[in-house]
Amino acid sequence: MSDQPLRPPALDRLDLLVVVDNETDSLSSIETGIPQAPEILGHLGRIEPTTGPGGHQCYEVFDHLCVACHGFSVLATAQRGDAQQRILFDVGPYGDVWLDNAERFGVDLASIAEVFLSHWHWDHSGALPAVIAAIAAARAAAGHPPVVVDLHPDRPDQRCIEVMPGVMVTLPPEPTFAALTAAGGDVVTHADAHLVCGGLVLAGGEIERVTDYETGLVATV
Repeated sequence: MSDQPLRPPALDRLDLLVVVDNETDSLSSIETGIPQAPEILGHLGRIEPTTGPGGHQCYEVFDHLCVACHGFSVLATAQRGDAQQRILFDVGPYGDVWLDNAERFGVDLASIAEVFLSHWHWDHSGALPAVIAAIAAARAAAGHPPVVVDLHPDRPDQRCIEVMPGVMVTLPPEPTFAALTAAGGDVVTHADAHLVCGGLVLAGGEIERVTDYETGLVATV
């Protein structure tokens, strides 16, 4: 094995589409010089107008706006030359939220070749079974190979928050490897740095723990 560090090629373009976030902002003005537009404006080119009072073009936008929730998911499209790959980075907590937002964005599920999980926290991983099943079905219908699901091998069973001595608030159990395989994903596990997205993007690997925070409890049977 070579000791040389992994080096992905320089990209010509990288597009990031936030599918799930804990905030949505459809009305605020944007600071001068920031290339960003309110969400409402982005839908004007996606939906057909109707003729309203006075012959004005009217757009029914508000039922197309995305849903915000506590969690995170971003769809990355990497391009170098004629090569283009799409990878989904995290999925958020709820399958229905992810799927609803993806539909409102017009995301082509069959184009997503890989799902990468940054870490096992339910607000990043909870939607994995539903999202993988939807992507796998779309890829199968399009004649594409199964979606690759890239995970860290050390999966916790469940996360909890100790709010006071002897009292814990529990998050839902983390999806199992078997459940993700049953959903149609090609599950692979990595702890070290490796290339993803068809070799166009570098996943940095596990970050070494330097504190005793969140070490968890060993389950007893």
